[in-house]
Amino acid sequence: MRPLLEPVHERERKSNAGRKPFDVVLMFNLLILQTLYNLADEQVDYQIRDRLSFARCLGLGIEDGEIHPHHRIGSCRSQDWPS
Repeated sequence: MRPLLEPVHERERKSNAGRKPFDVVLMFNLLILQTLYNLADEQVDYQIRDRLSFARCLGLGIEDGEIHPHHRIGSCRSQDWPS
């Protein structure tokens, strides 16, 4: 699945400063969970931290700490994903 998603996610970075982008497969799976469960961006963030099943579906574990993808979901959702 990664070879299909990488071209959509690739953007030229102006500099190497700042946080690196989230993994494209993680963001795609996150959008799938959000759609299946009809969750708002902030609710997805909460469910990832609250439910082990959500974290496991995204390939995250307890050791990954907190992630806060809700501010990036909107920009991820607006990209043209392959069909």
